[in-house]
Amino acid sequence: MQPRPYQSEAMAALDAYLAQHDDNPVIELPTGAGKTPVMAWTIQRYLKAWPGTRILVLAHVRELLTQGVEKMTTIWPDAPIGVYCSALKRKDKKAAITFASIQSIHRHAFDFDPFDLIFVDEAHRIPLKGETTYRSFIADAKMNCPHLRVVGWTATPYRLGGGRIYGPEYVLNSVAYRVSVKELIDDGYLCRLRSKRTENEMDMAGVRTAKGEFVESDLDARFNQADVVSAAVSEALARLPDRKSILFFCCSISHAESVSEELKRRGVIAPVVSAKTEKGERDSYTSGFVAGRYRAICNVNVLSEGFDAQRVDAVVMLRPTQSAALYYQQVGRGLRLHDSKSDCLVLDFAGNVSRHGPIDALNEPEKKGTGPAPVKECPNCKELVRISASECPDCGYIFPPPERDPTPPHDAKPHDVDILSGVPPWTMTVRDVRVDKYRSKKSDKDMLRVTYHGTLEAHTEFVCLDHDGYARQKAAIWWAKRFKTAAPKNTAEALPTLFSIHQISDALKAITKEITVAREGKYTKVIGYKLEASTDASTFTH
Repeated sequence: MQPRPYQSEAMAALDAYLAQHDDNPVIELPTGAGKTPVMAWTIQRYLKAWPGTRILVLAHVRELLTQGVEKMTTIWPDAPIGVYCSALKRKDKKAAITFASIQSIHRHAFDFDPFDLIFVDEAHRIPLKGETTYRSFIADAKMNCPHLRVVGWTATPYRLGGGRIYGPEYVLNSVAYRVSVKELIDDGYLCRLRSKRTENEMDMAGVRTAKGEFVESDLDARFNQADVVSAAVSEALARLPDRKSILFFCCSISHAESVSEELKRRGVIAPVVSAKTEKGERDSYTSGFVAGRYRAICNVNVLSEGFDAQRVDAVVMLRPTQSAALYYQQVGRGLRLHDSKSDCLVLDFAGNVSRHGPIDALNEPEKKGTGPAPVKECPNCKELVRISASECPDCGYIFPPPERDPTPPHDAKPHDVDILSGVPPWTMTVRDVRVDKYRSKKSDKDMLRVTYHGTLEAHTEFVCLDHDGYARQKAAIWWAKRFKTAAPKNTAEALPTLFSIHQISDALKAITKEITVAREGKYTKVIGYKLEASTDASTFTH
């Protein structure tokens, strides 16, 4: 198991931050991006480089601890691991690497030898202020070891009603590294999401809020009604006939039980898991769902974090939330790749997509009021697409030209948003390829500029052989896939003569049959390729 390019870049960024700063960083990696192995690789490197270092990994649920230990032992079988968690019946105190639940350890900082480094998994759980379990424990650990550093790992670096989790006055102070959902989807590391507008949307009028979230009893009273549940389940199954792994998010335990019973009446066995589900039963249900023995599973507040189910190809949101982080975590269960699926379809009965925006461009708490990005609904298949789309990417429906009203009403606003921002990607057959050298004004470094020509369009990408970090790693992978050899050290080595430029252009023309292109603002980005047999670069480089 080797790190992906962005994972290597995240580790390098953390190394540089800890060396150059004296405060506490955040590493922001999307759900499904492999946060747990990145932590494991980092711990292994630090302990091998500095024997005697003591590292603590904190999490709020046992599933995260179990995953962390499993990944750590996979990457480093001889890792000196201890576990401190009452739910797991372990109270190890002497290991160099300790995985601990915050609920079990928060009063026992002084029972341990000093920790040099604390990794907080799902770091958005750290409250910004107050004498809480996380903040009190970290303060005590800091007294025990004045040079202690804390690293927060999360996909969503903000809290409900509180804004970002980092700042000069907080436990965590700055972001050391982040990579976006969109970039990882475009690069093929995460699964693409789609969304459909539902007929039976939840009516939130009159539902109260408390502490920045909808009141659960109000949600249950409103939506745990036989006719409401029946209508939602009926529509969900009608829209998901070919989906094999469906994850339902429900408002309450009784609501989840009602949804499960309605699914059972329609021939779909979907067990319920919640915080009150007995551990053995819960493990049996979740492992059965992950393995494909259950087509669906209903849950309440337990499968939005620390749940790795790669098969999930549909997410049904029946639980409205004011929390952008929770919304992202729920939808993010479908981001992982699996051979059995080509995308993940999100059915949002709860209005969360329009409430928070696309998951790759979330309205963070301090940005609320800016309004969601406008979309429209395909009248043929009800796919949610960007307002600028001329064709539905799902069914091919051609939208008529918009009628322009010079005086739109002041209260006009979009009724919903797409689950992902941006115009849907498209495929172009490559007719010709041209390569030349380009000098970046921003970085003052040379690049290969590769332009792919189709029948009526052309698109350009830049191969950054002269750069460092992730850009260089991507360039090296790009080169190796096409030319069966290690990438040149720089652009000058790749293009020593004009003759070589023509040879590379001809070789790429022969190799590259199709490209996939995505719109990014007023520009386009090449995000995928259909390649045939590669060639040997030794014939045109020296």
